[in-house]
Amino acid sequence: MRRSIAAVFFAGSLLLIGIAGASGQTWGQGDAPRSGACFYEHPNFGGRHFCAAVGASSRMVPENMNDRISSIRIFGDATVTVFKDRDFRGDSRHFGRDRNDLREVGWNDRISSFRVGEREARSFPRREMAWGRPEVPRSGACFYENPNFEGRYFCAEAGEAREMVPPGMNDRVSSIRIFGDAEVAAYKDSDFRGEARRFGRDVNDLRRAGFNDRISSFRVAEREGRGFPRGEGRGRGELTWGRPEVPRAGACFYENPNFEGRYFCAGVGEAREMVPPGMNDRVSSIRIFGDAEVAAYRDGDFRGDARMFGRDVNDLRGAGFNDRISSFRIAERRRY
Repeated sequence: MRRSIAAVFFAGSLLLIGIAGASGQTWGQGDAPRSGACFYEHPNFGGRHFCAAVGASSRMVPENMNDRISSIRIFGDATVTVFKDRDFRGDSRHFGRDRNDLREVGWNDRISSFRVGEREARSFPRREMAWGRPEVPRSGACFYENPNFEGRYFCAEAGEAREMVPPGMNDRVSSIRIFGDAEVAAYKDSDFRGEARRFGRDVNDLRRAGFNDRISSFRVAEREGRGFPRGEGRGRGELTWGRPEVPRAGACFYENPNFEGRYFCAGVGEAREMVPPGMNDRVSSIRIFGDAEVAAYRDGDFRGDARMFGRDVNDLRGAGFNDRISSFRIAERRRY
């Protein structure tokens, strides 16, 4: 008898917990969490919304919220992973910053389930970073105040990241030297936001890359540690123009702007040191699927000017990279 009563009490407790968890997820105008996310019914954080703290998840948002979310605001050190279908299935997308209009990334009114997590530590323990002429790292990068690696400079080892360079260094970098097997992701704005460039080799004059005196934050990583495979890559199937099925996690490359015309696709982990004949210098837009990112290169063998894309680009003319892609790598987006 005692066991029956205990079982009933336990089941009732679970039911109450489930109701409490669900009741917290309703459209309204509630307070934002210190660390978490709020999901809005309209673009630009307008209309009704609901919020969730870090650690929260929903296998299926309530019926009146399903496929109704148009913008997301991130608070504190949180990240959000959203899914097209219930139970964390279907296409997914990871957001580490505010999205004021999900139409821009092809996710408007498409969210059925989500998880809110905490952003991993993005940098090594802080050490002083100052202009000077320090010892160069065995694996890392040095950032120079003048072109041709001249003038004062500061250095960072592979694994370091700065969401904001110290005062006096912001928008002052004119050349970058790479050491060992490192690569640099440089960002126009703080917090790893804004326009970005990826550099896997020395750049003696950032004016040529359109990035002179424009770096506010950066990450330095070991090239292999980024998940970009070397050589031909794995999962190497036939690559042809057409209208293939899009990957769950990867990218599709379109012949025309606005994701129009013929296209070819590749999944996370694939790399091409040279795209097949007929595709070279013919890509005008890129669509990203899942939690992938693309490193596109101007020349074969992953050389020349490079761009890193972590979200859809409907017209590569805006990035100065239209009809310029000869090789590429696709990796799973990671924070380092």
